[in-house]
Amino acid sequence: MKRNQVTKYKYDTSNFNFRNCFLTHIKSFDQNIELETLDSLVNTKNSHRITENDIDNKLVNVENDQDSYLHKILYEVDPCYNLKAANNNEIKIGKFEKIYLNFIEYLARDIVKESIVYQKKPTIRVQRPNNLSVGDFHRDSEYNHPQEEFNVWVPITRAFNTASIQIEKDFMKENYESQDLSVGEFIIFDGALKHGNKVNVENFCRVSFDFRIIRSSEFKNLESKSVTQNIQFSIGNYYSEYII
Repeated sequence: MKRNQVTKYKYDTSNFNFRNCFLTHIKSFDQNIELETLDSLVNTKNSHRITENDIDNKLVNVENDQDSYLHKILYEVDPCYNLKAANNNEIKIGKFEKIYLNFIEYLARDIVKESIVYQKKPTIRVQRPNNLSVGDFHRDSEYNHPQEEFNVWVPITRAFNTASIQIEKDFMKENYESQDLSVGEFIIFDGALKHGNKVNVENFCRVSFDFRIIRSSEFKNLESKSVTQNIQFSIGNYYSEYII
């Protein structure tokens, strides 16, 4: 885990079965669906039918890249994303959150090898065919994120070519490389490296989640807030801490 670098790792899918967690969840909407065919839910004839005028049938942008119908479905995977209930302390830990917290412990103990501050709720991404996952190529500092952060990016479908994240190979060079990963692999990269994605022409949905971590020894609470979530970059708000 070094500055201006991307590092690939593997994890044990039997201990951290993120894919099965999401797969079980979406099959409650359609038993025949797969994560890679999640796109077919958009125009199905059900009570949540999407019209052709909706965001789901347009190229996403910075303002709406978390607002699609498929995001709504995916964020229902765990009650931790129910902000009203969470603020009222009405929810118990869910399956995805439990696996996520165990994964945080693994990162701290086996990868970083020290206490870490981490994003409390990971961000879920979906990239439909012929669409983007995020609205632009960016460095995280452009969204007020602290420079001490590292990004952890975990695909729960296969991810390659245009159906994956593109990350600058050399700092400030904008020479992007596709991160080709299988389920059970993830990357940690410096958020100062410019990253984004291309329009997905691989003919399947790519689903992933990501979150930020900081070595506890480098962390300081900030008054600034996340541009997208309007949450202060402090422990108890945007972050939690795992202490070894």
